[in-house]
Amino acid sequence: MITFKAYIAENTIPVGLCYKYAYQRIMKDDKLTLVHATVHNPWDGKAYVHAWVEEGNLVQDWQTMEAGSSKYAKKGWPVKEYYAAFNPKDIKKYNQVETMKNAAKGKHYGPW
Repeated sequence: MITFKAYIAENTIPVGLCYKYAYQRIMKDDKLTLVHATVHNPWDGKAYVHAWVEEGNLVQDWQTMEAGSSKYAKKGWPVKEYYAAFNPKDIKKYNQVETMKNAAKGKHYGPW
């Protein structure tokens, strides 16, 4: 039997830190791509703005890397599985230089 705490951990999406997390990650590694998009919660279909980084075939976002309890916790998601699960729309991708310029111009982590 699953506990209430485990159910909440598995079925709740923490929000609010993804832009800062993604920005900090790309500033440490110029091989990453920063992504801003509207994603859809796989549990209820609601849309929300989100940010993550991609490295090759791997998506790393705050929810799965730091706060998540899914099978992808600390590892990230394969890109195809992440896109299938969260159905991102209005996707914008930035390299490290573009990220720095947009952050300086907007004086925030995103979205831009």
